[in-house]
Amino acid sequence: MIAKCIIQHDLPFAYVEYERVRSIWKYLNEDVKFISRNTSAADVYKFYENEAENLKRELVNLPGRISLTSDLWSAITQEGYMCLTAHYIDKNWKLNNKILAFCAVPSPHTDNATNNDTMQEMVKNQLMLRNDLLCGGEYFHVRCAAHVLNVIVQDGLAVIGDSLDQIRESIKYVQRSERREILFAKCVESVGIKHKAGLLLDVKTIWNSTYKMLDRALKYRAAFANLKVPHIQLPTCTSCMQVWKINNWLTVNEFSDDEVIRIMIVPMKEKFDKYWEEVSDIFAMTTVLDPRLKLTLANYCFGKLDKSSCQQKIEQLKSKLPTLFESYENKSVFASHSTKTHETDYQRDDNEGKRGSFSNYDVFGFEVSSSSCFKNCRFCFFRNYRFSRSGLMSKILVLKKLQDFLAFRKETVVASGKTSLQMYLDESAIDMKNFESLDILKYWKDNSQRYGELASMACDLLSIPITTVASESSFSIGTRVLSKYRSCLLPKNVQTLIYSRNWLKGFEAYENEEEKELIGEDEALPYFQSIVDDEETA
Repeated sequence: MIAKCIIQHDLPFAYVEYERVRSIWKYLNEDVKFISRNTSAADVYKFYENEAENLKRELVNLPGRISLTSDLWSAITQEGYMCLTAHYIDKNWKLNNKILAFCAVPSPHTDNATNNDTMQEMVKNQLMLRNDLLCGGEYFHVRCAAHVLNVIVQDGLAVIGDSLDQIRESIKYVQRSERREILFAKCVESVGIKHKAGLLLDVKTIWNSTYKMLDRALKYRAAFANLKVPHIQLPTCTSCMQVWKINNWLTVNEFSDDEVIRIMIVPMKEKFDKYWEEVSDIFAMTTVLDPRLKLTLANYCFGKLDKSSCQQKIEQLKSKLPTLFESYENKSVFASHSTKTHETDYQRDDNEGKRGSFSNYDVFGFEVSSSSCFKNCRFCFFRNYRFSRSGLMSKILVLKKLQDFLAFRKETVVASGKTSLQMYLDESAIDMKNFESLDILKYWKDNSQRYGELASMACDLLSIPITTVASESSFSIGTRVLSKYRSCLLPKNVQTLIYSRNWLKGFEAYENEEEKELIGEDEALPYFQSIVDDEETA
């Protein structure tokens, strides 16, 4: 419990030696046995080792594939660290994000697009030699949408950099002393502004914090004018927060009457076009696997981006989906452990018993046990189990009949002229209004038997992250673990604490803290349906 307390609340190992802490323990239990900081460090490391083994076992038995994101971070001690995060859907169809590595990296700490491209190409070539990638590795590398979006916006903001600097200085001027804050509050009252959120100062490298700063500052524009601070200018600045709406905004404003906007558009559109070309297929495929959308959202977005090429892009999408699907059809349960089909028990919930798998089907005259012969069919039976001669022959017969059945089922599907992908696309989409909060992963879990290999494909595609935000969130943990008050921690202990903190609590706690800093209590980000409604109204 002490180890978990240290991990979760970012406490120093010496916490157990604090005089007041020990006095509390002594008060609660007269016979308490105190431990030293070395013992607490050893306990934390023991917790880490146990959780590492548990994670290894989980990853070995995953039904689908694993997506990885990575990023670099420089600590307050100037040491460089690299974080590698795994994203996957587990056997209960729950999306997981787990840190696999948080290791010290020798200088120089150069992390740019060229180095990343070189790295991923090397990894891709190694995996291609083992034939471990689908479609020749076409979908192996997906660039971080958040990074690209930041680059696009930063290029645009550079055009109005002088104005932004003046806005920042104006906000700093007000916040620099209590007297100025009182004076500004009087100005707000005198011009009749009712907003209570207050001013925000941005982090220059984070575009959405700049957006929040401008959004707040514009609401207080009249108050700034009344304050009569010299050299303050507040231009009207527009930002678009939805990735799929960016191109539409760029196109509309490409021939704006405002010369500043026209100049901003050129580098922003260039960056967007380059990124969109690389990721449009992945984005489109994942939307197709939402049973409420299927091909409709892809049609809508492609049409908004470029009506002249919309039909061509849709046809391209329709051709790439079956190609990817064939990779899953061709990798049967007997050929690949990593892409098991839906007949295995990985998709059933622990509380569902053996329902929904072949585990309790007696159609072959024998009970097929997923925990023995079926689950381990691609391995030698003698590796984990010992059978009598008659028992082994029975199990071989089971497998033979099972193979015959699967072959028969495949022939039946072919005879009908439709694959499960075609069946899925041909069926009407689920009504959006009645299923606004549909859990898509649960949908595919519940329909995994019906759609077979298509569910396996959905499992992999829906686990692909489009950003490295999860990896970057680990750096929020890092700033607490390796702060100016704990700057002497060894890299081994830094890694142990960050791994354990992530495996114990995940990223969510720190993400929520950061979100509250950027979003006031009276504000909220728009949800998907509201964006669609706004677009249709426009």
